[in-house]
Amino acid sequence: MAHLIDFLSRVFAIAILAWSLLLSAIFFLAYATSKRKYKSLPRSPLSSLPRDAVPGVTLIRPLKGLDPNLYANLESGFTQDYANLELILAVATPADPSIAIAEKLMAVYPHIPARILVGETNMGVNPKVNNLIKAFHAAHHDILWIVDSNVQLTSGVCARSVDALQRPSTRGKRVGLVHHIPIAVHPSLDMGAQVERVFVNTTHFKMYTALNALAIDSCVMGKSNLYRRSDVERLHVPSPTSKSVQPPQSGLEGFARYLAEDNMIARALWHDLGLDHALTDDVVATHLGDMSLMQYLDRRVRWIRVRKYMVWLATILEPLTESATLIPLFIASLKLLTGAKYLFLTLPLPLLAAWLAVDLAIINSYKYASPLYISPIGTSLPQFIAFWCLRELLAFPIYLMGVFGSQVGWRSARYKMMAQGEALPIE
Repeated sequence: MAHLIDFLSRVFAIAILAWSLLLSAIFFLAYATSKRKYKSLPRSPLSSLPRDAVPGVTLIRPLKGLDPNLYANLESGFTQDYANLELILAVATPADPSIAIAEKLMAVYPHIPARILVGETNMGVNPKVNNLIKAFHAAHHDILWIVDSNVQLTSGVCARSVDALQRPSTRGKRVGLVHHIPIAVHPSLDMGAQVERVFVNTTHFKMYTALNALAIDSCVMGKSNLYRRSDVERLHVPSPTSKSVQPPQSGLEGFARYLAEDNMIARALWHDLGLDHALTDDVVATHLGDMSLMQYLDRRVRWIRVRKYMVWLATILEPLTESATLIPLFIASLKLLTGAKYLFLTLPLPLLAAWLAVDLAIINSYKYASPLYISPIGTSLPQFIAFWCLRELLAFPIYLMGVFGSQVGWRSARYKMMAQGEALPIE
């Protein structure tokens, strides 16, 4: 029995070392890709063409309340270098305070085709989808660009995105969805907002860049997505390879049963229609505003619980992509295989410093691509590093809270997560 335990321990140690090498390669891929992609932003030829020479695009902004930096965020849609662009600002209720901001911008830019649509269609638990449905069907163009209200854009994003949608992917397939990587900017002094900025601008940016460069499977979040309405209307929920606890539906309406509708639409375009995704060379800015540490914890726990029902294998492996779990396992494996002493005294700080150096190098590779050159780090590097350390320490406890549980809170409601990522309201 002792020999079997020793054998299995050595196999596990070798697996950890092999995984560490693989993860190092993934980190290097993220750095190399980021350095190549976000060094400069070439102007698309479509930016110089007249209205009748470029495909029409409808930019839809789902609005609810006064998000941080809302005026500038919405204005960045009005100032796109693209001649054939329509804007729809979608709100659920006529009393929403964001309507006043939208009306002010429409008065400043009267030459831009823009309108406000009021009213939601209640098709499921996801209020964003319910708010989008009316605009989805009312859009004048087939190409739809869905952008969250807390996102600020550079002026050339639309033209470069249409370029990417029309070109074949790197694998020679038709592109069904174009997306843009977000960075988090302008956090408040709240601890949660500071830690959220660290997470989005390091761990999330790094893995999102690498996984999309590998293009093994769909990896999309929904801050800024561009796709064809005609493609989404061909989708069926659940997909032929999925199960569902709710009646089947087609088109956008079917995705209202998911909290992560953007991810599920992207997966359906990839798997059901065989379409690829394209990640342009654009970085979009997500304005954070206020977020307490408890709100940060709740947010991360919620998305782990949502994600484990959609991509369970990636969720299982997630702790092995975090420094606080992988570094101790790496040192223990090295000690077991080599018999070296004092490794736990000599290696943790250098390995943690190397991990931080990778994150800072990746930030340095894309920092000038952010809208208005907003710094992904902020004004104080020591403060950023302190919050980086806090995020690394919190990662595994958050993971444990998230993976052991199926209920999530979103806005003022609570939901129970079901198979395939569906959510049911808890009465």
